[in-house]
Amino acid sequence: MHDNEVVHFYNNRYPADTTSTPLVVAKPVLVASAKDLVELDGAKELIKIKDTIIGLDSSRLVVKDSVISKYQSKEVNFKAIIGNQDVQIKGWQKQYNVLKIENTKLKVKSKFQRIASFIIIGGLGYLTLVK
Repeated sequence: MHDNEVVHFYNNRYPADTTSTPLVVAKPVLVASAKDLVELDGAKELIKIKDTIIGLDSSRLVVKDSVISKYQSKEVNFKAIIGNQDVQIKGWQKQYNVLKIENTKLKVKSKFQRIASFIIIGGLGYLTLVK
């Protein structure tokens, strides 16, 4: 703004007081005070904008916190699932070991039965040949 415009703006915004004796104010004082008032109005607008930005940031923060808590609950659920899977796997391993031992016993028993059957067949064959 030019100095004349500032003075005119100041005079229009703050009309002269007609009830008291008018004081002559130096033009530079009027210009400086008008500039200060304009800057103050701008500062008020900046404060409003900053307050809006702070409000938006706090709402974003709330949304981010809710997302974080959602993922934390999912993590807890996944850890519980993994724990349950580990328990199942340990149970299966125990069952596998028991079945493996039974299988080994059955193999040994089968070998003894084969050997016994060969001995019986051989003995019967020998007895039939000898008679």
